[in-house]
Amino acid sequence: MKKLVTTGIALVMALMLPFSAYAMEVPTGTVIQNLNGVQQYIKTYTVSAGTDPQELIEEPFDYEGFTYRYA
Repeated sequence: MKKLVTTGIALVMALMLPFSAYAMEVPTGTVIQNLNGVQQYIKTYTVSAGTDPQELIEEPFDYEGFTYRYA
């Protein structure tokens, strides 16, 4: 009986994982470039039509000695 309950819980969790992954937007591409002396970190997202673009804006962050902010 205990094995059946454990298997049931594992099955429910396995089914929930794919749905929670869709809630988090992850960039599908990134490019770091220096354009006219300005260091840029460009992230490309592929999202559903109903996604609010404002939700993709991140707080400033540091990467490889540069501080990046949304522009």
